[in-house]
Amino acid sequence: MGSASAALGWTIRLGGNILASIFFYISIFVTGTGGVVLLGASAGLLAAGMYLERSLIARALAEHERLAADRMG
Repeated sequence: MGSASAALGWTIRLGGNILASIFFYISIFVTGTGGVVLLGASAGLLAAGMYLERSLIARALAEHERLAADRMG
């Protein structure tokens, strides 16, 4: 797991949160199908961000476990 991978993951996560917030706010004022689409896009961005964050944390945990096992002998 490289630092570039971590940086990209966090950038996508934070950018997704910002865009999801903007889409959610706009969807309040848009009626009909447009509002539903914006809410769906907002939920999709949040879900994708959570998936990427979970993946990043799982890889970091696996690396820490590997390093601890190497240290223990």
